[in-house]
Amino acid sequence: MKRLVLFFVLILIVPMAALAQNDRRNDGENGQRPSFESFMRTKCDMVVHELGLSQKDSSRFIPIYQELLKEKAELYKKYGGGRRIRMKVDMGESVPDTTLMRVIYNNSQLQVEDAQLEHRYLLRLSGVLTPMQLYKLQNAEQKFRTSIMRRPQNRGK
Repeated sequence: MKRLVLFFVLILIVPMAALAQNDRRNDGENGQRPSFESFMRTKCDMVVHELGLSQKDSSRFIPIYQELLKEKAELYKKYGGGRRIRMKVDMGESVPDTTLMRVIYNNSQLQVEDAQLEHRYLLRLSGVLTPMQLYKLQNAEQKFRTSIMRRPQNRGK
């Protein structure tokens, strides 16, 4: 069970971390970043398709899943300051040890709170999805994360 929860946590971390970052990704049409709602719709549609959910099942699944995504976004926003520090370190700038320790602690705390959030929602989703659908959800999350990372506009930035 611990491995299942950990795997589920890791599958959701990367897409949410991508949301928490303030980078230059755009949707290609008007040069603006896609909204969180647009991201959420796209992700939900893809996951529902991958799971093969009926209209009835998806109407029960989507509100819970969207709530999870929103809570994850808030969590990553809460601990989102580490990116600036990482950029400074990558550029060779000096960063005080106290700042680095704060970032390390925040990353650790983020993982703990994210795992707790995942566990809470895994229990809720198990009331809506079968074990096979939960397994497919994990695979769909991985597939979505991979598709995000492979987008042409993400290369070279």
